[in-house]
Amino acid sequence: MANLSDTTRRAIVNDILLSSEDGKLPHGICAELARTYGCHRHTVERIWKRCNENIASGVIDGASGSRIKANSGRKPYDRAELAAKLSDIPVNERRRGHLRRRSGRIKPVLTENQKLNRVRHALSFVSKETYEFDPMFDVVHIDEKWFNEDVDGRTYLLLPDEEVPQRHRRSKRFITKTMFLAAVAPPVRSSVML
Repeated sequence: MANLSDTTRRAIVNDILLSSEDGKLPHGICAELARTYGCHRHTVERIWKRCNENIASGVIDGASGSRIKANSGRKPYDRAELAAKLSDIPVNERRRGHLRRRSGRIKPVLTENQKLNRVRHALSFVSKETYEFDPMFDVVHIDEKWFNEDVDGRTYLLLPDEEVPQRHRRSKRFITKTMFLAAVAPPVRSSVML
């Protein structure tokens, strides 16, 4: 259930004040207001109790607003102070889980000529008579991908009593590669039924 907004809390207090008789609440008003505002009966009672306590302590309108605003959200921190603290820690001790490891890939920068060639390639599939795209039922896309069997530097997460696994190669320049060749084409419907 979502938290009640300040306007909803104020409306609950106003409805209770309108229905009260000589400062006393009629039987079942909290349950009725809870159904009206979509919250629990105890929530309505808690809002009313806090409003009465605030009025007794000298707050004129009862201050029935939410207290979540003061105690929620990310706590602010000073970036300069954080950078100074990090620079004091040796590099080999910066593995306490406070920093996150992220990797980024280099994106290709296309020249104007390359962009033009891509547009020409896409336009080559448009029929000159009907200006419709070719459905490409007779085109097979072939893609090859090379994978190294292993990498030179590999990171492991080990328990304190575990050893790093031993890996042996003749040379790190001769790591075996595997090629995957994939062909993608639409299904061909044969006129001959088998």
